[in-house]
Amino acid sequence: MASILSRIDPATQADPEAIYTVEEHRPKGFVVAQLFAEGRGRFTLLTWVVFFMSLLDLYFLTRAHHRRNGGEPANASPAGRDRGTAASSTGS
Repeated sequence: MASILSRIDPATQADPEAIYTVEEHRPKGFVVAQLFAEGRGRFTLLTWVVFFMSLLDLYFLTRAHHRRNGGEPANASPAGRDRGTAASSTGS
């Protein structure tokens, strides 16, 4: 730890034999509620909105692809073949 501190601030004289500890804070109560505690509510809500909007975007892109190409995407069947050819080549 002393070597890391000296790289961060060369003027610091840290004892190489020093022991550093961190006190662990265990939150009380419902854990999900902690996402909104201590000013984290706006960031939590923004993160959830971005996540669900990306899922919605993926849904609409897939749906548009299905409408445009009339069925499943090319990578849904082996080697881009249609279902009949794919089934006969795999023995299904």
